[in-house]
Amino acid sequence: MEPAARLDGAPPGRGSRGGGRSPIDGIPPRGRRAVLVLTDGIGAAWGDETGKRALGRWARHATVAVLHVLNQGHWHHTGLSPERVRVRVPEPGAPNGTWQRPDGAPWPGGEPPVPVLELEARWLHCWAQLVTQPSTRGRDTLALLPGAPAERWEREPESSARDRVFRFRATASPSAFKLASRLAAAPLNIPVMEFVQGMHEPQGSPGDLAEVLLGGLLRKVGAADPMDETGIGYEFHSGVRELLLSAGMRDESLYILRSVLDRLGRRWKPLHVLRDALNHPSEALPDLPETERLLPYMRVQEKVYQALSGPNLEGARTFHARVLAQQVFGHSDERRHKPVEAS
Repeated sequence: MEPAARLDGAPPGRGSRGGGRSPIDGIPPRGRRAVLVLTDGIGAAWGDETGKRALGRWARHATVAVLHVLNQGHWHHTGLSPERVRVRVPEPGAPNGTWQRPDGAPWPGGEPPVPVLELEARWLHCWAQLVTQPSTRGRDTLALLPGAPAERWEREPESSARDRVFRFRATASPSAFKLASRLAAAPLNIPVMEFVQGMHEPQGSPGDLAEVLLGGLLRKVGAADPMDETGIGYEFHSGVRELLLSAGMRDESLYILRSVLDRLGRRWKPLHVLRDALNHPSEALPDLPETERLLPYMRVQEKVYQALSGPNLEGARTFHARVLAQQVFGHSDERRHKPVEAS
C-alpha cells in the first residue's frame, strides 16, 4: 500500500511536509497507478488552490479521482466545485493526463480533469467503467478542472440563530443534527469534536462532522489552531448553542460536558475543578484562576446549566456573574493567579 500524501503542493519526488512520498513517485515507464484522494473539501488546501495544483500534477502521471465524504448536495458548501464533462479515455488505466474531450478541445489551463465521487458503491462503479472500459464516444463524469480559474467564495449574509438551526436541520442528515446537538455541550476544537462523536458513534461517518463544520452553525475563533486540543478553535454563532442544547437530551449533555472536561483537565487542572462543580451546581463556585483562557469553558458550562434548568439554574447564575465580573474588572490578576498545569 502506498503511503498517504498531504495536499501541500510539494513537488514530485520531494514528498510532503509530513514526510510522506508523493503518490506518483516511483511509477515505472508504462506503469499504471490509481490515486484516490479522500476529503471533506473544507481544508485550507482547497481554499488556496494548493489542492487543485497537486491534483493536476498527479493527474498527469496517474489515474486520479477525489472521494468526497459528503453527498453531492453539500459539495457547493466546500472548496470543490466539479462540473459535468465528457471525457474519452484512450486505454484502460490510462492517466488522466491522456484523457481527451471527444471534440478534441483542450482542457482549461492544459490541466486534465479529475473526477469527484461520492463515497458510495454506485459512484465508484461508474468511475471504474470510465477508466477501465474506454468508449470512443466518451463518458460523462463530474470532474474538477484544476486549470480553470478559481471562483471566489461569496460570504453568506448574517442569519439569526433560529434561521441557522432550522436551515441546518432541513438540509443535514439526522445523524449530523444529532452530533451538532451533542457538540453544543462542549468547548470546541477538532480533537474534542472527534472525541464527542466517538463517544456515541465509534463507527460514525466523517461526513457527519463535515456537515456540522459546513452547516453555518460555527465560526472560527480568531487565529486559534482548530487542531489544538488545549484551545478553543470554534464557537457557535450567537444563540445557536442554546437552541441545539434545547434539542438534545439533558442527561446526555451533562455526560458529554463532564467527559470532555475530564479529558481536557488532564492537561490543565482548572478544568477538573469545573468538572467537579457539575456535581454541586447550586453551591458556591470553587476558587479558580482569573485567566481569560478559562472564560470560554465557563460560558459553555453556564449554557449547559441553563439547558438543564431546575437546580442547575443557580449554577448558571453563578457562572454568569463570575464571567461578567472578570470581563468588567479585566484580567489584572492573571499573572498572580497562574493556572495550575497538570503534571
